Amino acid sequence: MMFVFELGCEELPSSSLPSLNSQFEQLFTQKLNDALLGYESLSVIAAPRRLGVVIEGVKEASEDKPFERKGPAFQAAFQGDEPTKALLGFCRGLNISPEHTSVVDTDKGQWVVYRGIEAGKPASEVLGDVCQSVIADQNQCVGVVVEMNFRDQYIGFWQCLIMPSCHSLYSG
Repeated sequence: MMFVFELGCEELPSSSLPSLNSQFEQLFTQKLNDALLGYESLSVIAAPRRLGVVIEGVKEASEDKPFERKGPAFQAAFQGDEPTKALLGFCRGLNISPEHTSVVDTDKGQWVVYRGIEAGKPASEVLGDVCQSVIADQNQCVGVVVEMNFRDQYIGFWQCLIMPSCHSLYSG
């Protein structure tokens, strides 16, 4: 499966394109790895009016992700052998029964925990989240200092480059 993403932007100075190319590649690589979505290759292009990425060999879904939720302290979770309202509320929030929990020893005492596995999400959902996250991060970290001549003085200012118009193509 191949995924193509293109982001329109203001005219970019050619001197900033190599840096922008590298930043865009690093952001996409990091976000895809954080989302546990596998792919074969990723190529990026930075041109004067657009930034783009082509991701080839995208997996159908992200990997399953183990997780652990800490519940109430052991003393508050059981009264004798019976679960308390604290433990039952914790279990209800996770849609499990008390038998699915375990007890762990920590430096602060014993705690009830639940260890589960979050099922992977479809690639289309993950890629949408990744693109939104990359755009948000691009807006925070990408820009160019533009110098303007004003009354024989050069004034530099930070110019945000990303425009809100973008589109993506997801094909199977």
